[in-house]
Amino acid sequence: MATITSKIRIGLIFSSLLVLLTGCDLHQSSQTPARTWETNQEEQQRQSRFIKKIGQNAKLVYQKKHQVLPSIIIAQAIIESDWGRSDLATKANNLFGVKGQYQGQQILMTTDEYENNQRTTIKDYFKVYPSLEIAIQDHSDFLSVGTYTTLANLTNYAEQADLLQKTGYATDPNYATKIKKAIQDYDLAEYDA
Repeated sequence: MATITSKIRIGLIFSSLLVLLTGCDLHQSSQTPARTWETNQEEQQRQSRFIKKIGQNAKLVYQKKHQVLPSIIIAQAIIESDWGRSDLATKANNLFGVKGQYQGQQILMTTDEYENNQRTTIKDYFKVYPSLEIAIQDHSDFLSVGTYTTLANLTNYAEQADLLQKTGYATDPNYATKIKKAIQDYDLAEYDA
């Protein structure tokens, strides 16, 4: 019994070190594999809590600005932050992979980008937010100027996702598809009502 427990501990330590050494992909799929220490029920509960937390703030922002649909905000947060577990989300409250600085605060992180449909890893500066609520507000502000202003004219999440792809919000060539799939998989359109 002691050797099995020791092997499990060694396996967990090795897995943890591997995760720490390899870093975190900021643009992960909405179909992230379950963590080995979570049961399916625990994972679903954690995801449900994340959706509710982000969804409440996304609805409030949408009621004020009528710019980005709450379902889009939630789906982007899921995809960009791995359900709030990415290094960028935990260290900087940055759920959306927004580059630059917020009130002078920024953090240098490794991220994956696509150039000519080829995935490449780079380092870049990302905004550091004092809270998730402010991150959601800033994200909506960012998507209310420039090429994104026409988002407000679209009241369908599929159209908004396609426009984000078309205007170059993300370099991932499958970004709109991933957003729409997350919205469908987790019934996020209910937050748009």
